[in-house]
Amino acid sequence: MKNYINQVLEYFNIPKLVKFYEKELIQITLLGIILLLLYILLSLFLNYSLKITLSIDKRKEFRLEKIKTIFKGFKTIIKFSLVLFYVFFIINKFNLNLTVILTGAGFLGATIFLIFQNILRDIFTGWVLFFEDLFRVGERVMINNTFVGMVIDLKFRFLVLRGDKGEIINLPYSQINTVHNFSRKRIVEKLVIKFKREILDSKFFDSFEDTLKKFFYNYQNTEFKIDKNYNIYENYFEVFVVIKTPTDIKEEIDFSLKQLFLEKFNNYLIEIKNGS
Repeated sequence: MKNYINQVLEYFNIPKLVKFYEKELIQITLLGIILLLLYILLSLFLNYSLKITLSIDKRKEFRLEKIKTIFKGFKTIIKFSLVLFYVFFIINKFNLNLTVILTGAGFLGATIFLIFQNILRDIFTGWVLFFEDLFRVGERVMINNTFVGMVIDLKFRFLVLRGDKGEIINLPYSQINTVHNFSRKRIVEKLVIKFKREILDSKFFDSFEDTLKKFFYNYQNTEFKIDKNYNIYENYFEVFVVIKTPTDIKEEIDFSLKQLFLEKFNNYLIEIKNGS
């Protein structure tokens, strides 16, 4: 084995090549270390920025999955930009002509060019999908009217889904034409809330509406409307609230809203139920 290695080294005269390009190799190595450290520092900065953003976002305009997806997109852009810069730096140091490399090698050059072209197309399409916020990790989607599953990862070139049977589906971003996001479908429900009649006065609806406004202030893509045509009975009255909310946060809103009513109107609340 040792003799074979020596023969290879002698044939290619690698020691002579290393000595001839010693200065360039040192510069390439140093730049590689610097770019790696730069990527680590930028990743730490993005992670810190993510925590700060979530801590100061009192309105919760950016849900955790959305902001994580955006920051993942930034990391992908940074990683690709640094790698691309490093590759062109190496080409420049060795005075290589990229056009000659890709076209002069015939079939091999054409194959390399095609692979490189497809990679770039996947990456750039992925960036567009990231910033258009068509899907996030944890959401259930259907891609191209064919592939259905939950988004479990957003990789450099691929969208990764877990299908209904547990299978893992890797889809190149450039092949994504249509996206159906089932997690963002909004549904309409009606809540019927019974209060003791003694609370019914001119100030009640102002207080009730203000309570709902403060509550829904923390939820994006959610609307509510109070139906002023309430029913009055001998000992109680019914208030109707129509809510339009994304399906993925419906249960959270139902639970939190009922807890709020129990705390706010504990002495006057009789019942909360879903209406038809």
